[in-house]
Amino acid sequence: MIILLFFSFIGAAQITEQDFLSANGQVLCNTKGDTILLRGTNLGAWLSFENWMGPSGYGAINRTNWSVTAQYSQVGSNASNIIDGDLNTAWNSGRSQYTTNQWITIDMGQAEIFNRVEFKTTQNTSEYPRAFEIYQSPNGVQWTLLGSFSSNNGDIQAYTDVACCRYIRIVQTQQVIENWSISELNISMNDDIHVRRALINRFGEEGADELIDYYCRMWITESDLDQIKGMGMNVVRVPFFWMEIMREDGTIKSNAFRHLDWLVEKCTQRGIYIILDLHCSPGGNDGYFTSGMAVSNDLWSNTYYQDLTAKIWEEVATHYAGNPAIACYDILNESWSNSAEMTVDQFYDVLYDAIRAKDTDHTICVQAFPNFDYVTSPANHGWTNVMYQAHYYNTDYHNYSSQDGFAEAAISNMLWYQYNWNVPVIAGEFSFWEHTDVWEKFLRGLNSANISWTNWSYKCRESIDSRDNFAFYTDNFNQDPDLIYDDIATIKSKWDQFGSEYFMENSTLINLVSNAISTEPELPVGKQIYIQQYDDQYLELLDNEQLGFSSYDIQSANSFTIKKVENNQVVIIGSNNKYLSTEGGSAPMTCSRDGYDGWERFTWIDLGNHQFGLFAHSGFVCGQGGNGASLVCDRTALSGWERFVWTEEVVNAVPSVNKPKGIIVFDRMIKNLESTSKEVSIYNYMGQLVYKLTLEGNSSAALSLSKGYYILNIKSEGFTDQEKMILQ
Repeated sequence: MIILLFFSFIGAAQITEQDFLSANGQVLCNTKGDTILLRGTNLGAWLSFENWMGPSGYGAINRTNWSVTAQYSQVGSNASNIIDGDLNTAWNSGRSQYTTNQWITIDMGQAEIFNRVEFKTTQNTSEYPRAFEIYQSPNGVQWTLLGSFSSNNGDIQAYTDVACCRYIRIVQTQQVIENWSISELNISMNDDIHVRRALINRFGEEGADELIDYYCRMWITESDLDQIKGMGMNVVRVPFFWMEIMREDGTIKSNAFRHLDWLVEKCTQRGIYIILDLHCSPGGNDGYFTSGMAVSNDLWSNTYYQDLTAKIWEEVATHYAGNPAIACYDILNESWSNSAEMTVDQFYDVLYDAIRAKDTDHTICVQAFPNFDYVTSPANHGWTNVMYQAHYYNTDYHNYSSQDGFAEAAISNMLWYQYNWNVPVIAGEFSFWEHTDVWEKFLRGLNSANISWTNWSYKCRESIDSRDNFAFYTDNFNQDPDLIYDDIATIKSKWDQFGSEYFMENSTLINLVSNAISTEPELPVGKQIYIQQYDDQYLELLDNEQLGFSSYDIQSANSFTIKKVENNQVVIIGSNNKYLSTEGGSAPMTCSRDGYDGWERFTWIDLGNHQFGLFAHSGFVCGQGGNGASLVCDRTALSGWERFVWTEEVVNAVPSVNKPKGIIVFDRMIKNLESTSKEVSIYNYMGQLVYKLTLEGNSSAALSLSKGYYILNIKSEGFTDQEKMILQ
């Protein structure tokens, strides 16, 4: 499939100087003035190693300054043998493990961060502990249990929670007749910085670069970029770790841009923009394992690390100044300051100035993490040509209502700041797991509001069963390289098994996202529509030119016409040929204006299945609960009474539907007229599943549904059909 899509991209427009992007109010525009909506994905685990996503392996901590003591040692056996790098030497306790609670202690010389303890017994023996405990200590005196473990062989790998300590102690806890011996012991961590340090420590900088180059060529290829382009995407967000550009001593690498330059060249050819995301700074900017430096969050209290971070962006800005393929500089990922002396918002200002000293033209992207409360507006800083970014993950994975409400809150949040701060906004990372209709609603909403997006992520080794729809390519369970013992050739051969062709293609997510890109927002321009709200009542035009929801009878409702105007906004015309107006906010809305200017313009938020919301200068339009209540436009979020449904026509209840193949609905009975079974799903106007059943051939079922608007989905062999249904 990837190869086939390669041919479909040939001839696609390349990025040229006319495609250079900059912020223009609430949107991004190219130099021709065209509004450009960025829609794409993240190249996670490519230039920022995340071992849970990709096969980077575990990086062993340098043992140069370590010392080892043991409770017991056989005569002629030295405890330091376990860290001498020689599998042919060993430490032996000199006594049977019938004596339990024997221990060996490692002093690492300083506090180290780790999540794996690995030790091997003497070759060709069974002198290993069948059960043991690992303790940690800051001082060698006070000990805390890190975990209890068991083993059935002498090649032991104990995986712990992420820990940070100077001392560890291994205590043998099960009686066996054999002695206890260890030939080699290593303590490792699988975040980005430990992997890179370990490769340099073992193979030197040149050897480490050779391996990292090989990994990068394997993880993302031209075929992957063809697949991304074939899905209709026009942008990739590229997380990169700070050591991609800089050595640990603060010097810039001579080959710092070799991977990014390759990507820029190939994306330029395909008409794909690039967002450069500094995923982790020197010193660590959040302490998250996923950023590349677990526990470490020293950026905010250390001016040396702050200067190095600014230096990285000065180099990047100098290198890519004027390059139209770069959509923006995403200056720091998911940052969390632990210092009152330097907040995230303050440091963004430092980085903004550093970039602007080298590049006055590219858009700068700042992240509102964990939300917009932690940043301030561009006007507060005097910034120009900036975009704001938000990330949205709800780990209540399987709760549909929670995910659905979260998606609406996310759309509301971004739209609010997009308008009130007059800046472009992008959803830089997000997922809604197995809830495909929530995905569709979210992407529809962003598309209709001119909010850019990049999902996380393009590929991930995890099983799709652990986190549904976290990537387009999943489920690769091939073996990681052993960075401690494998030679360069073996490491490369193991990485060869992680090209995208060895992953499972997530066709559900690929098709969903491709359709979201290719499908225009559901906007009934030029149509006469009826508007229904949360409690199923219809919008009426009252005698005083105000508006209210006061009838369940569509025959009593008034129709409205939608007209598209500048800046992707709409105006709404009532049956009296007047325009709807917000009347400034909290005052009741009217349908009384002869023309349209500020108060008559709305952003139409497409939520799918004819659901929509309306946003204007003063907030979201709200029905206030029906029963004759008037419309207002002063809400800060999209929720129940801020969601509406539109329909074009009046549909009688008997019969309501007969279009789906072989299905008829009458008098609240649904009947399958054919011999083949059919799966029936019924959604209310909010997109919530209210009925699901299987109709066997020539069978029927009663529908216990209240009056209102519904969507009927029918699935059978060879076809899927959908129809709207109004029950009265």
